[in-house]
Amino acid sequence: MSITTAPDYDSKKPYRPKIRMHNPPIPEAILNRCVLIKKFQSNQNEINEEVDPMGLINKYKPHILNRFNVNRYLPDDHRAIQSYRDVLTIPAEQVPIFSAPQLNTLFPALPPNEIPQPKYSSLLPILIPAQAADIDFYQYDIVSERNSLLKIASTHKECIVGVVRCGKTLFLRRYDRRRANQNDAGYQFERMCTPGYDLEVEYKYLIEGYIGNFQTLITAQVHSVSEDDGLPIELKCPELKCSRSNCPQLKCPELKCLEGDGKLHLDEKWLQMFLGGVEKLKVGLRSGGRSAQLLQIVPYDAANMVDVNIKINFLRYLNQVLLFLQDNVQEARSYLLCRYRHDESSRDMDLFLYEVTDREDMQTLEFVPNWMLKKLQIRNT
Repeated sequence: MSITTAPDYDSKKPYRPKIRMHNPPIPEAILNRCVLIKKFQSNQNEINEEVDPMGLINKYKPHILNRFNVNRYLPDDHRAIQSYRDVLTIPAEQVPIFSAPQLNTLFPALPPNEIPQPKYSSLLPILIPAQAADIDFYQYDIVSERNSLLKIASTHKECIVGVVRCGKTLFLRRYDRRRANQNDAGYQFERMCTPGYDLEVEYKYLIEGYIGNFQTLITAQVHSVSEDDGLPIELKCPELKCSRSNCPQLKCPELKCLEGDGKLHLDEKWLQMFLGGVEKLKVGLRSGGRSAQLLQIVPYDAANMVDVNIKINFLRYLNQVLLFLQDNVQEARSYLLCRYRHDESSRDMDLFLYEVTDREDMQTLEFVPNWMLKKLQIRNT
């Protein structure tokens, strides 16, 4: 992806660079009409607020406000309140209880079973459960799916996140091309670990926490729950292809092969678990080929999964980006936070804030219209 360098991002003259992304989730014509506002710089003085590094970890303190189910077959219209009420069950009636599967269980080679995904994601699975719990979402600084924050934090990946401000509250919505194949190995492993649970229904938490001084309201999917203590358990099922002669498949408890090859992504998995208030991870190792088997289940504790500096860097970066948005996003406007490779000769990606200024484009990308927020608002007295 390439972009013409702007002589002055803060010039009064609108600057509309031509953005070329790899398979962008938003029509290129819309992207090319956007106005570049500012480039994010992690060392800018105005966003280099002094924050206690360990305080970023200790202050988050996720608190579950609601538990609910959402059908995986979502409405096409991301602003249709009643349609989303129909696919939500609040409070949750189904809970995926973890049960350790038998080793050597087969992963059958099945044809894809794709669940159709709407073109744009919706914030209604946050706002409706908040209303059901009598929660005023305007008391929060950030209202977002967990996935939107994960996309912002993944500095090596392209992303587009919509941003709208209402009062002090920043609403974030990811743009992506999602796929949900119920026959892939990940779904099969979930079925093995949660027998009797309907995987066409997701189990989710509505969670409040703090990233720096930003009070956050997010939703997070929960793969499974311990029958003993009711605590959530994350599930992951990578394929083990270990060609090292000194590392037999069943004698690699620390999964150094997968970690070294970048297939396990423990750093990103830690952030996902941290934001969702999950402390336990079960990694199901499977063999390769058409007759794949479950070889081993390796437990991880979130507290010890990654080095503390990795944790601090994730949260410091997120805090700085949120400060950047707080300083540059204005009310009654529509923005896109975009990451891409500005310099094709560099391996690094840059983060830019764009404003959507075309009226029709604003209507197309609108995701929290005022009429929707008014219908779902709870005013605390």
